[in-house]
Amino acid sequence: MMTNEASALRGRPAALRGGSVRIEGARKVYGSVRALDDVSLEVAPGEFLALLGPSGSGKTTLLMTVAGFEVPDAGMITVDGRDVTTVPPNRRDLGMVFQRYALFPHMSLRDNVGFPLRMRGVATDERAARADRVLGVVGLEGYGDRLPSQLSGGQQQRVALARAIVYEPPVLLMDEPLSALDKNLREQMRLEIKHLQKRLGVTVIFVTHDQEEALVMADRIAVLDKGRLVQIGAPRELYEKPCNPFVAGFLGETNFLTGTVAGRDAAGAPALALQNGASVAGSPAVPLDEGARALLSIRPEQITLQAGPAAAGALGGRVAEVIYAGASTIYLVDVGTGAPLNVRRPSGAEETLGEGTPVRVTWRASDARIFPAEA
Repeated sequence: MMTNEASALRGRPAALRGGSVRIEGARKVYGSVRALDDVSLEVAPGEFLALLGPSGSGKTTLLMTVAGFEVPDAGMITVDGRDVTTVPPNRRDLGMVFQRYALFPHMSLRDNVGFPLRMRGVATDERAARADRVLGVVGLEGYGDRLPSQLSGGQQQRVALARAIVYEPPVLLMDEPLSALDKNLREQMRLEIKHLQKRLGVTVIFVTHDQEEALVMADRIAVLDKGRLVQIGAPRELYEKPCNPFVAGFLGETNFLTGTVAGRDAAGAPALALQNGASVAGSPAVPLDEGARALLSIRPEQITLQAGPAAAGALGGRVAEVIYAGASTIYLVDVGTGAPLNVRRPSGAEETLGEGTPVRVTWRASDARIFPAEA
């Protein structure tokens, strides 16, 4: 394991030159399915971009068009300003790490890592030296003579990563490379890959369906749904200011309340009249007219609970269920609007509110987002 990052990176190769990637109007259709629907985005040199979305959102198809394994029906892909839209994968000089590591079981780790150099005609002694050097970069110094079967899953993932960077590609493409690892190892590898990427300076485009993974690792996140780019931005921006209910609901947990726009609260924030007669405030994602149907989104950890009956400026409710979840405790609170509110509080930080306890529910208007309700 890479317990000492400085030691693991000792003798690393010179920093890689991160390349830029530009996708313009990419479209890909399979029969009646639009896998990509006019997707455009740019990735800056040295940036870590996560492609995030549910199954069928188009994230892997988009990655495969950059890699060259798919050719878009329309649009253009450029790397460092070079049009590679129809260039074969082996001529794009991009690094690739797949969900399955695809290591050659009969080859030593040195030969596995050096295989891309062999295909490029690099001499035997030089590719062995470079392979050993890059194995050291990923924390496997001295492992060159071992076989893949002698490694753990996390170590095999590092070999796949070493193989992808040994020829110093300007862009590294990663297709859910951590999904086969157990939870603890996956969490460790997230940070190690992020730290390594920053030190090497390589540009990374990373496909994942894991929202937490995207938040932890990426400089920016591109959220896709049904082949379209829905929103792109920094993790904090997307989490705190989602552009629509899909992003709010997909990127982390949230509560939704439906109501009607009814003026403003005492602080001037837009107010939403709920079906139970209460009024709550939030920050509108887009301008909303008085009387319009709207949807309010509020994160579980941004809600404050206090024991006691409803009061002015607070939503009244009753604790329906208490669930201990280790670091946090989940309170399901019935506020008379249908589904209970999901509220998270740090475990042990405050008094535990038992089931049946009357509570006041509040939040800062700036923490809640109000969206137009779907027709």
